[in-house]
Amino acid sequence: PGAVLARVEAMAYCLTDELGRLLEVNEAFVEMTGYARHELLGQHFTIMVAEDQRQHASVLHNGFIVGVLEAPSLWRARRKDGTELRIRTEAIRCVQADGSIRKLTLVERRDRPRRPNPLPF
Repeated sequence: PGAVLARVEAMAYCLTDELGRLLEVNEAFVEMTGYARHELLGQHFTIMVAEDQRQHASVLHNGFIVGVLEAPSLWRARRKDGTELRIRTEAIRCVQADGSIRKLTLVERRDRPRRPNPLPF
């Protein structure tokens, strides 16, 4: 498990609540988006999704929270400076001790030379 967690830690990721608000982002996510951590936390995750994909992304998020599986997906995202990124996302559903649901989204850039897949699956 430690090796898998180390690989995941190296990827960009964000954690959202049931409403899609960003609760946590790692440094790789901050660097990828161009936002400072404090600018992201509390914002809706669609802050970085291409405008024409925001509604679809929200529908998928809401479904995922209630238990609908979400396949790994390719998206267009936008950095704070407006630069478009191509990303691949993969989601993990996390049930908290109080029953609330969190969505951990792993993000891989696809608009630059690819490194070997860091995930073991």
